[in-house]
Amino acid sequence: MNLMSVRGVNKTFNAGENREVRALDNVNLTIEEGEFLVLLGPSGCGKTTLLRLLGGLESPTSGSIEFESSSSIHQDRSPIGFVFQEATLMPWRTALSNVELSAELSGIPAAERRERGLALLDLVGLSNFADKYPRELSGGMQQRVSLARALAHDPPLLLMDEPFGALDAQTRDTMNVELQRIWLESRKTAVFVTHSIQEAVFLADRIVLMATGPGRIQSITEVNFPRPRTIEMVEEPEFREIARKLRLDMGAAHDRAATLGG
Repeated sequence: MNLMSVRGVNKTFNAGENREVRALDNVNLTIEEGEFLVLLGPSGCGKTTLLRLLGGLESPTSGSIEFESSSSIHQDRSPIGFVFQEATLMPWRTALSNVELSAELSGIPAAERRERGLALLDLVGLSNFADKYPRELSGGMQQRVSLARALAHDPPLLLMDEPFGALDAQTRDTMNVELQRIWLESRKTAVFVTHSIQEAVFLADRIVLMATGPGRIQSITEVNFPRPRTIEMVEEPEFREIARKLRLDMGAAHDRAATLGG
């Protein structure tokens, strides 16, 4: 079942001095309920802009983005959870009270949100850190708290904008494994932005490769490896072949954009 449909979406920004920049051009996409979708592409291809449109943080210049009819959407609580590049935790709140924040803003009663907050900290492997402040947590741990916070009001859709981009390679691999585990347990529909091909292939059910000049969908690749996936899989021939094809597609898109002056 489709959760969300993107139909003919264009996005233009005012760049000043009577100039406009077209960030997205005729984007059409369906997001299936329960899938892990990755938006992959180089800087400037519009993947973060598309994510912000999906989350309602921006409006399309033309076209439409719509949730399909579903009882899980028609409720009082926000249907979307966000995890950004930075953890953006409140430094004066503990890990638990940070997790409780979105549920608090959604009007969920204190006892319920505390119970759920503790359960979510356990889900992300931080049950022993409920009373710690952000300054007492590593970067990876802060992003786990941010992920738990995004899940606190039980959204059917989780949007993530390069949440592990600032982490070192080893921590990033660990976080990808952990994110997969959390996703398998929660089964939220997830849309994840990255410019890392390896990260995309490891996490995704489908990879939407975006190109620049202006931002558009270059290709959509299905990734059918069984789950749970392990980091060792990145050395397997099938994994390398998908990564190789994506790298070639990205190179071809870059050459086309350069030819067109994009």
